[in-house]
Amino acid sequence: MKNELVIIIFIAILGAVVAVNLMSGTIYRLSAFEIRLSAQISGNNFTEINFPPVGKLIADTHTFPLNLELTVLNINPDRLRRVVNNIEDKEEFISSIRLRGRDILQFFILRVVFLAFTGGAFGVFILGNRHWKELFIGGLVGILLLVILFAGTYYTYDFDRFDDPNYKGMLAAAPWMIGLIEEGLNNIDQIGKEMEKIATNVSNLFAEVEALRPLGEISGQIKVLHVSDIHNNPVALDFIEKAVKSFNVDLIIDSGDISDYGTPIEAKLVERIDNLSIPYIFVPGNHDSPTIIQKMKNFDNVILLNANTINVKGVIITGIADPASTTKNIKPPQTEMIKEYQAGLKKLIGQLVNPPQIVVTHNFLIASNIVGKVPVILHGHDHDFKIRQEKGTTIIDAGTSGAAGIRGLQSEKGIPYTVNLLHFSDKGKVKLKAVDIIKIYSRESSFILERRGIDNQQQKIISN
Repeated sequence: MKNELVIIIFIAILGAVVAVNLMSGTIYRLSAFEIRLSAQISGNNFTEINFPPVGKLIADTHTFPLNLELTVLNINPDRLRRVVNNIEDKEEFISSIRLRGRDILQFFILRVVFLAFTGGAFGVFILGNRHWKELFIGGLVGILLLVILFAGTYYTYDFDRFDDPNYKGMLAAAPWMIGLIEEGLNNIDQIGKEMEKIATNVSNLFAEVEALRPLGEISGQIKVLHVSDIHNNPVALDFIEKAVKSFNVDLIIDSGDISDYGTPIEAKLVERIDNLSIPYIFVPGNHDSPTIIQKMKNFDNVILLNANTINVKGVIITGIADPASTTKNIKPPQTEMIKEYQAGLKKLIGQLVNPPQIVVTHNFLIASNIVGKVPVILHGHDHDFKIRQEKGTTIIDAGTSGAAGIRGLQSEKGIPYTVNLLHFSDKGKVKLKAVDIIKIYSRESSFILERRGIDNQQQKIISN
């Protein structure tokens, strides 16, 4: 009897698995979209979102062996147009989509559980047990199996896994596009107005860049252009090109976040850097990725700084990439990782015979424990230009040379395009003598050009 019960349970589980895997796929309509939901009981525990024939994204979202799939089968353009044209309240629209999605998911779960019951009972039926009691036990086993799988999936489900999914097919560009869509949907009205302003002022912006001229020469100087946080903004590259020509720059230091999501399509946007005829030192930020880093490595004029030291035109520069740049995860590093990188940077500098004149990180926290040990620290990340001296170290935050990308459009006050030009004297020991701050406000079509002198003996900054 006991062996017979074990056999019934085994066959019921097998029947439930077969029924769910073969017949769980169900088509639903969600607004203008026709979608298909399915579940597979297998060793895979991810969620797949398919956009045939474009590709798919896969996220390792839970721990129980249930593979969930959502496939976008069709988009009705006429219905989509009517939906978009009739949106009066964005919050109400999003809320209605969520409610409809919840209803669809509930119907789908009930259907799959019923399939499991039917599959379990049918498996026992095929085994030759035709008594209603054995059939009912088989069905209950199927239901219990799916209840356990769905409950386990629900309690272990981690939506944050979608922050760093795997992309297949042409959807390699998905993070960039999805990010723009999410941020754009939340601020669609404001972005439209800001784009009008920038379109009106862009010709004036370029004219002003052409008009920029140095505030005066420094004897025997080396000019270093510090840029950061371009965030896919092509205007920033125009800005940089014009600044290089106007000031006869010797080299460029980029303290990271040249992209937003580090995808291959974003890597195409930075190809213009290869046209610059001067060295371009690049320290990756948290929004960059191995894809972006490899693309930058392919450019003849780009020098990647990641836990190493170089000498360019007599200036010794040490840099370390942001920990997040080793993955597709754009989140800034946690405290423990920052401490690890701080220790690594300090050790790296301590091993040098000739200490660097410049240390470059994306996030200042990584370099915070070497303040007072090096002359200059360059960083970005905060999107707000700052210059200060602490313990004899000049600390410069480049702000954002790309006006924070799409985030700049969403800002009420507007974010300026910012670069700074560092003047080093090469007479004797290389020393920072002055910093020219260049800010361009695209909305007002105005710019600011300011020089800060550096008094190395008195360890202070002098405003001109």
